[in-house]
Amino acid sequence: MIFTALVLAAAAPSVPLDCSAVSGALAQDKCQLAQSMAMKDPAPDCAGQGTQFDMNVCSYRDYLRADIALNETWQQLSKGRDAAGLALHRDAQRKWLAYRDAQCLAENGRREDSGTIWPLLQNTCLEGMTKNRTQELRAYLEEDAKR
Repeated sequence: MIFTALVLAAAAPSVPLDCSAVSGALAQDKCQLAQSMAMKDPAPDCAGQGTQFDMNVCSYRDYLRADIALNETWQQLSKGRDAAGLALHRDAQRKWLAYRDAQCLAENGRREDSGTIWPLLQNTCLEGMTKNRTQELRAYLEEDAKR
C-alpha cells in the first residue's frame, strides 16, 4: 500500500473521493482506481499518453487493475483452503508482496532519487510482477479444480 499511495501522490492531483476509510486490499484498490478515474483537471489521456503525467497516471491505473485481479484471485484461492493450507498460502503471499515491492524498488531506485519517470517505471514493474503472481495463483486454482 505504501507504493500505491506514493505513486498516486506523485502522479496525480487530489480528487474528491476519499479512500482512507476503506478497508481491505481489494476495496482499497477499487477505490483508488475510481479516484484516479474521477480526475478531471487535467484528465489524463490514456489513449495517446502524450505527457509524462499521462503515462504516470495511466500506468498507475494499469497496476491497480492488475492488483484488483490478483486480490480477486486470492479471494477465490482462500475459499478453497483448510486452515493449515490457507496459513501456508497467506505466509507465501505476504512474503511475495514484500519481495515484489523490494524488487521494484531495487530496479527503479527510490522516488526521491529519481525524476518524473519514476512512477511510470515503478508502476510498470509492479504491474508486471503482479500479473505474473496472479497467473501463479490461478494455476493453484486450476490444480484444485482437477482434484
